[in-house]
Amino acid sequence: MKIILYLLLGGIFLPVNAAFIGKPVEMSREYKTGDQFMGIRLLGTLDLSGLPVKGLAAHELSGLAWDEDDQILYAVSDKGYLLHLRPVFKASFLKNIELLDAYRLKDLKGGKIKYPDSEGLDIIHGNNKIKGDAELIISFEIIPRIFRFTPAGKMLEKYKLPKNMDKIKDYNFKNAALESLVIHPDHGMLTAPQMPLRRSPQRLRSIHDLEGKFWQFKPQDKDYSSITDLEVAPDGSVLILERRYSNILAPIQSILRKINLNKTTKDNTVLPTKTMAIFDSRKGWNIDNFEGLAHHKGHKYFMISDDNNNLFQRTLLVYFELIDY
Repeated sequence: MKIILYLLLGGIFLPVNAAFIGKPVEMSREYKTGDQFMGIRLLGTLDLSGLPVKGLAAHELSGLAWDEDDQILYAVSDKGYLLHLRPVFKASFLKNIELLDAYRLKDLKGGKIKYPDSEGLDIIHGNNKIKGDAELIISFEIIPRIFRFTPAGKMLEKYKLPKNMDKIKDYNFKNAALESLVIHPDHGMLTAPQMPLRRSPQRLRSIHDLEGKFWQFKPQDKDYSSITDLEVAPDGSVLILERRYSNILAPIQSILRKINLNKTTKDNTVLPTKTMAIFDSRKGWNIDNFEGLAHHKGHKYFMISDDNNNLFQRTLLVYFELIDY
């Protein structure tokens, strides 16, 4: 009844403490759950409903992080709030997900955070055999920033960015700043602008640490490809989630590729990448605006789409395994 009332009243809802919000769907007309496609195996896709908890729902989600100790999948919304999710598996396949809790991000004084265009997300102390001590790192667009938070959304610390990345004028436009974020065991915190920095080669895309070091690679399309998230693979390479999109009438591609940041090249500037999968809307893939990526365990990952909070897009949570690594 609560779901029906929410749908009928268009967002006027009764309080819900927790809710299962996942509907299993197929991501492709040709490749089904359990099938291999290129370098991955599909392990389940969920279409997430807009049923809210504490007035906050699975809309505009752009970053994911897995807490192994507490078995929680954290998701951050562009609108400045965190969701706590618990996936449900059956025989290694993703079958549903429960929205457990939700929190708005707060500044150091406990007030509403300014310009809350939160994008990238990763976790600290998420796999140390201690429950309840996890902390979350979140990056932002509009005004480029990286903060550390508690899982309840309380800000703990602000990180200093390199000088060529600390102002929005360093980026091509306001919505092309720090879209992604990951903590690497060897290279520390890594982030990536959605599009090239203004003074960087526009045909390349780049990954940066907080000390000023960077790595570059060639994208799928020099004009229309953007980096939407990063994640660390078990072998220490970085998994890149890339989106190729030009306009609302054109097809969309989501690309998964791997890059080894320790690999040297002849000119020591442009690194090779390995393409793991290309999801192309022209080829029967029912994809959306994928922006979030999180390592689960082994070679298995979650990937989520940003529905931009409109009726024509969906929040899709995909579970997959790398099989060509």
